Amino acid sequence: MKVRLISKIKKILSQLVDDKFKNRFVSIVLPIVFSFIALVMTIVNIVNDVFPLGYATGAFFILCIVVTFLNIFIKKSEPICRIVFMVSIIVLFSYFLYSGGTGDGFSNYWIIILPTCSFFAFGIVNSK
Repeated sequence: MKVRLISKIKKILSQLVDDKFKNRFVSIVLPIVFSFIALVMTIVNIVNDVFPLGYATGAFFILCIVVTFLNIFIKKSEPICRIVFMVSIIVLFSYFLYSGGTGDGFSNYWIIILPTCSFFAFGIVNSK
């Protein structure tokens, strides 16, 4: 069991050199990671009675799940899902910046995180 898992991980890592596989891998993994973060943020916001932020992160969680399933089951939807995902991140981060977040000043960091996230979502284009 352990040997099979290690061989699968090695196979995935060796395939990450291929741009098509890497882009597909990132377009599936990134929304999954963001959906877990959004779920935790939703729970924390609802527990702390910050319902507008809870609703925003809850909607983002649902959108991440939908984007993930579309990317997994409908391969042709990948470019549209990437655009929808990035637009939703821009809207969510802008809302965090506008609303001030939870009041501790952390929301200003979202504007710094946004360019880095766009590199992961769209990749870096090299001219030839």
